[in-house]
Amino acid sequence: MAMVRALDPEAALQATLAELGLPPGADRASLLAESLRRTASVRCPSTPQAIVEAVRQVLDPLVPLTGEEVGEAFDAVVAAGDLVEVIDPSGGQRRRLIYLGPPRCVERSTGDLLLIGVRPDGAPLVGEGLIERVHVDRHLRRLVNPTVEELELVSVYGLDRLSEDKWMRHAPPQDAVDLIEAYKGMLARQGPSGEIPGLRILDPTRNPAYYRGRWRPPSSSDSGIYVARRSQGYGADLWCVVELRDGSHVRLLDLPLLGRDRGCDEAWHLQAAFDAQNGSPQEVIVRRTGAGRIQLGLPAPPPRWLQRRWDLLGNPAEVKSALFGYEFSPRDTRAELDFVKDHLWMSRRVVNEEATNE
Repeated sequence: MAMVRALDPEAALQATLAELGLPPGADRASLLAESLRRTASVRCPSTPQAIVEAVRQVLDPLVPLTGEEVGEAFDAVVAAGDLVEVIDPSGGQRRRLIYLGPPRCVERSTGDLLLIGVRPDGAPLVGEGLIERVHVDRHLRRLVNPTVEELELVSVYGLDRLSEDKWMRHAPPQDAVDLIEAYKGMLARQGPSGEIPGLRILDPTRNPAYYRGRWRPPSSSDSGIYVARRSQGYGADLWCVVELRDGSHVRLLDLPLLGRDRGCDEAWHLQAAFDAQNGSPQEVIVRRTGAGRIQLGLPAPPPRWLQRRWDLLGNPAEVKSALFGYEFSPRDTRAELDFVKDHLWMSRRVVNEEATNE
């Protein structure tokens, strides 16, 4: 006869980690990422909020979580390619729907493989011949220094292989003013928006180093073009660009528009252009670890094309005074500093003290 046994929260947490295929004591980010993938595998197609809320309700008794923390982990999993976001315009609403990303792997020039995708119904991405070799680092899964036999198993398990260049494909750099003018032109062709429910704007006058503190409702003194989010009848808030005049809503342009990115990716890219044009470019923090590696910290979430690049080239890291961070070799660091300068118009802030979290 089966017995039901009560577990204390710590024992239940360790049992959950084991069920998800994670080692004892795995970090919160790895737990969240794998929980999101497992939940999506049995729910998709689904809305982002349904997946996020399901994970939060299950894990909250074991690891107290905020909706914002789970939402950020969800965005990282989507940007990494494990899940795919599609905008569904049916019914007059621009609803975000999530589908499972196909099983794939990206091959680095070093030979390491980045594993991506989710199989339905909780099935593992790779079989028993490889599963113990998969290294989990927050939202990333890697096969490091694979042997010839292991590479053959990757093909047997049905993971399509992508080249490094194809995975990191992105639009060429452009001048910040040109990007802003393109959106202004598209916005000018829109009719009057009328009142926009639940509108919040990214305040261009507030310090770019404090992303969360920049969000606020419009005030009567606001006039100009702003990156914003607006509520809808159901589902997550939508990303948009708005024109305001003395706080009144004039025109609205929902994102995404360019087809290759999510709404948030376009919004974060455009806000970086606004900050550069305003003379307050966003700063990338540069900090040495003391172990031959260098950390780069960002003040705002990275667009998907930057996260995918850094997922492949570096390792996620907690960087002091940064919202998002990665760790690189000195050789890769130089190229990535040039990349964010060219594509996001960022300046750099070098911190001389060493990181303490390696």
